[in-house]
Amino acid sequence: QLPQQLQLNPSDLYAAPSLMRTSILRPKFNTIYTSTHDGNLTKTLWELASPSFLPAGFAQLITVIAQVAVPIFVWQLLRILEANPSSNVFAEAIPYVFLILLADVANAYGTHRQRFLAMKSGVTIRIAIIGAIYERVLRLTPGGRRGLTTGAVTNLFAIDTQKIFEVTAEGHLLWSAPL
Repeated sequence: QLPQQLQLNPSDLYAAPSLMRTSILRPKFNTIYTSTHDGNLTKTLWELASPSFLPAGFAQLITVIAQVAVPIFVWQLLRILEANPSSNVFAEAIPYVFLILLADVANAYGTHRQRFLAMKSGVTIRIAIIGAIYERVLRLTPGGRRGLTTGAVTNLFAIDTQKIFEVTAEGHLLWSAPL
C-alpha cells in the first residue's frame, strides 16, 4: 500500500475538454454518420476532425515557412560579414539577426500548435470510433457475435484506432515534408 500522499486521485488526472468526451462525441458522430453523410465513415470522421485538423495545417505552413527562411537569413548575414570583414556591420546585420530570431520563434510556435491541434483531432477521431465500436458490439445479437473473437474486438479498440490517430498526428507531413 502506498502512503496517502503518493496515491493518485481523480484531481491528478488530466480533465478532457467537454467537447472531447464520449458523451458529447457519440451523439454527434451518430447524427453526422446517419443523417448528414448517409453512412460514409470517412466524411463523418473528416467533419469531426476538421475544426482542429485544418488549423493544424496552417500552423504547419507557418513552421515550413520559418524553416525555409532561417537559412536564407543566415546566408544574408554571412554575406554581409564576408563583404565587410574589418568594418562595423552592426546596423546592416542586426535586421537579419532579428529576422532569424522571429523565424525561430515562429517555427517553435507553429510546431507546437500543429502538434497540439493534430493530436486533438486524432483524439477526437479515436474517441468517436471507439465509442461507435463499443456501442455496436454491445448491440450485437448472439448470432452476430458468432465468429467475432475477443482478440478481434480488442484489435479494433487498441490497434486500429491507434493507427487512425497516428495518421491524423502525422498527416500534414504528407504535404509539408517534400517542401
